[in-house]
Amino acid sequence: MAEAEDVITAAALRTTTFVQGLWRRHRAHAPLTATLALADVAQRLDLLITAVFGVSYRLRTAPLPARPTFLARALQARGGPRVQGALPATDGASIWLPAETGLTDAARALERFRTVALQQAMRASRGSAAGAGDDATPLVRELYLLIEAHAADAALARLLPGMLAPLNAWRAAALRARPPLQHWPTQQRALEAWLRQGLARPATLSGAAAAIHADNVADNFASASPLASRRIARQLASEFMLDAPANSAQALLKDWWTGDLIPPSTAPAPGLEPGAQLDPEPARPTRSARLARRPEVRQGTDEEDDKQPGAWMIQAAAPHEVAEDPFGLQRPT
Repeated sequence: MAEAEDVITAAALRTTTFVQGLWRRHRAHAPLTATLALADVAQRLDLLITAVFGVSYRLRTAPLPARPTFLARALQARGGPRVQGALPATDGASIWLPAETGLTDAARALERFRTVALQQAMRASRGSAAGAGDDATPLVRELYLLIEAHAADAALARLLPGMLAPLNAWRAAALRARPPLQHWPTQQRALEAWLRQGLARPATLSGAAAAIHADNVADNFASASPLASRRIARQLASEFMLDAPANSAQALLKDWWTGDLIPPSTAPAPGLEPGAQLDPEPARPTRSARLARRPEVRQGTDEEDDKQPGAWMIQAAAPHEVAEDPFGLQRPT
């Protein structure tokens, strides 16, 4: 027989779920000025992705980026623009989408969710997440991400010709939303200019099938497979490294269009579901709080771990006595 506390908890959970579903259905019929959230359209997006690709990718809420530390703000004051919000991503099995689009028009927000969800589903279908390779440098990964983004747009336009107009409108909006080029350091402007050059070209139904020429790689923005994208990214990396100063970091400002690719081996733990909501920031200090994002595990390099044990010592003095219960086993009932 269930305990009384368990019955109350189960009843409260079912009541909360019912109320949340009722409120979502109410918001679906709200006027177009209401803000559309991912939780409102998650089921519709999942049904659309399953109908198009024949596979159901689990939709999750994308986590917010980590806040820059004091040292990062002080030492990287002259760095390029930073990511401000959550980014769409995929690891080949799941799709992460931001909780909201920031658009007040519900029709435009729904179109934005639909376009971005289909983009990430196409990347997951192509196997883009695992195509860069474990030995790829950060610059190669950034170039590979951009090439796969263009390739996914072209493949999506061929698969669904009706998505050509929304894709081109989305690419133009993403280009207009990027900060001015002078906000980037000199060593990062070449990569940003190449990104803008690719976004300025509208996607076409036939242009994506063009062959990739090795003698003019920088003018091609699509590839037939992730393996071809890896080869093109490695060729482009050597060209960008010639234009950049020695030991300079190529930082790519990722946005909703570029998204992110999460290697399957380093995929984050199950994130927030579309229906989960973050606790609002309390007005007074509390003893506990909920993280706005899940910690990401960073893979250590070969130089970080010592192959041989370090210094060790033997404790000469006697250890401290252990504090025990004075009553021992004779505690009162």
